[in-house]
Amino acid sequence: VQNVGNTTDSYDLLTSKLPGTALTTTSITGSGLTQGSNPDSARLANVAANATVTVTVHYNVGSGGQIFGAVVAATFSASSNASFHFDEALLNEGLPTYGISVAPYADTVSHPAGTNYTESFTVQNLSNVSDSYDLLTSARPGTALTITSITGTGVTQGANPDSARLASLAGNASAAVTVTYAVGNVAAGTIDTLVFTARSVTTPASSDSGKLVLTVVRPSLTMGKAVSPNGSLAPGTVLSYTLSVTNGGSSNASGVALVDTLAAAVQFKVGSVTTTLPAGVTALVQYAKVGDTTWTYVPASAACSAPAGYDRCVNRIRWQLQNPLSYTAPDNAGTLHFVAQIR
Repeated sequence: VQNVGNTTDSYDLLTSKLPGTALTTTSITGSGLTQGSNPDSARLANVAANATVTVTVHYNVGSGGQIFGAVVAATFSASSNASFHFDEALLNEGLPTYGISVAPYADTVSHPAGTNYTESFTVQNLSNVSDSYDLLTSARPGTALTITSITGTGVTQGANPDSARLASLAGNASAAVTVTYAVGNVAAGTIDTLVFTARSVTTPASSDSGKLVLTVVRPSLTMGKAVSPNGSLAPGTVLSYTLSVTNGGSSNASGVALVDTLAAAVQFKVGSVTTTLPAGVTALVQYAKVGDTTWTYVPASAACSAPAGYDRCVNRIRWQLQNPLSYTAPDNAGTLHFVAQIR
């Protein structure tokens, strides 16, 4: 008796005789087994997932009875005049059995909006003969997930991306199937479930399913800017600007870029840019002047008639983070600093 489920289970073991003119069941035995009040039934308790237990049925054949077929019990006794007809050909003969298992039974992931996410499922043919399987997917309730393809060795995509056919999987063999899906641009915290079902082509009543529970996550950036000193200040005053960025969302923020435009009344101090960023995060600093969209300008001392050490041509500064900004404190924040002077 094999438990092909993914959790521990117990089993009622029942025997019967058809038509019952010769056989009498005397007991049912095995590890973890408790005999019932009658010898023809028992209980097999707490079989672990994917575990196998050997059960032995003991029986008698009455006087004058005859049995045809293969040996089916560990012990055998017969009363007088009973005979047993042993057919050696039946030892290796078996009727086809059909069964299927899909793993993982349940999985969980968190993703932001995007494409080309994948989940791998294993389809196992528990039969003793080759079988083919219809591979069916669905999204419940379908608010975030869209299936884009089902692929794998021996898999042929159906007319729609949410179905396919796995052909000629040998008995007791397994096949890896990859489901590719996209996550829509929906609110953070949205939950959607991908259900993957493999159904026998030969016996459609035989099927198994696995599922993937998706939680949508999103970054959420807040930015601030401060200057010191502030208020009504005289020309020549040196100003220290600090920009801050914080990711308060539920996923890392990729491709973050911050642009600050300098007021016409100030001039940029060459070489004053500094950054304070989490470990593993760097920033590319670029500059632009009025009318420039290439971000290739290089600040120079006294440019555009500025005093030495300053550049009046610079009117925008861009910081491009070269690595994702985490959503986990304290690695979810950074500061950017530069100096300018009032003309």
